[in-house]
Amino acid sequence: MRRVASALAFALTLAPAALAQTDPASLTGNVARIDAGASTGFGFIVGMTDRALLVATAWHTLRDLTTDTVTVCFAHRGETCGAGTVVYVADAIGSQPALDLAIVRTPYPEGLVWRPDAFGTRPGIGDRVRFIGRSREWYIPNDAGRAGAIDAAKQLVSYTGLEVAEGVSGAPIVSVNGIVAMHVESEGGQGEARGVDVQAIRRRIVEGLRAAWVLVPLAQCAEQGPHARALSGRDIAVHFDARQPDAGLDAIARLNCLGARALPRPVWNGEPWPGNGIAYASGELRAARTVQSVLATLGRLDTRLGNAEGGVAIWVR
Repeated sequence: MRRVASALAFALTLAPAALAQTDPASLTGNVARIDAGASTGFGFIVGMTDRALLVATAWHTLRDLTTDTVTVCFAHRGETCGAGTVVYVADAIGSQPALDLAIVRTPYPEGLVWRPDAFGTRPGIGDRVRFIGRSREWYIPNDAGRAGAIDAAKQLVSYTGLEVAEGVSGAPIVSVNGIVAMHVESEGGQGEARGVDVQAIRRRIVEGLRAAWVLVPLAQCAEQGPHARALSGRDIAVHFDARQPDAGLDAIARLNCLGARALPRPVWNGEPWPGNGIAYASGELRAARTVQSVLATLGRLDTRLGNAEGGVAIWVR
């Protein structure tokens, strides 16, 4: 039986290893602008349902809506917008506190390029952080802020030194290892600001909506070596089962760590599945065999000549 590595533990399997760092600009594809009547904010991809994405955003930007419909725009092919539906609001549930959090479902834009390997660990005090999204644009500040204390009871991460302003609500707060929070409030200027802990958002997706969480940590891998030299700069399409995405998300994280640009390609319920494997275009056998070696612990992935987006494509579930 094929062994699927845990989405939260697989990073320990690659050695010698070094932890890659996240460039906030590489996460632009994860971020959506949310237009809700007269209010505008941002959100980011956190989950997946059939043919749709789940986007986390700040509830206070939506609370004046008279319907449950918003407009969701991604920085994809210039700008791609579609309808979104508010499917969850994080009121207090049992022992869990109320959060300034809403989840919006929106159709998956075909060909969207985004990074599942963006699940950051809780930042330490003084860690550098930035945000993505302000004034209706996918803006990233040049100067980083600094993480502060975490309010465990309210599940809020604090930070200072970021030029947050109106229209930033819902934007991801990003450290060197991924998204650590979702911005919800500030005292203005570069004073103290706060965001909902991404760990708390994960619990609401898994326990509240019972949906697939689609963020995994950065992988650990050898920064230099034959695998990195063969794959760096390559586009590699990764097809995975949208209902059980763990194996595909693991594969994406490993390939990104080695300098490739893994392209998430979910396969929805009812669509054909050709079987696990690696397809390669003519002249791309060396790259395909390298991918086969990198992903060996996910199970047997035979290489086969065929049509492959970008030259090499993977099917893994």
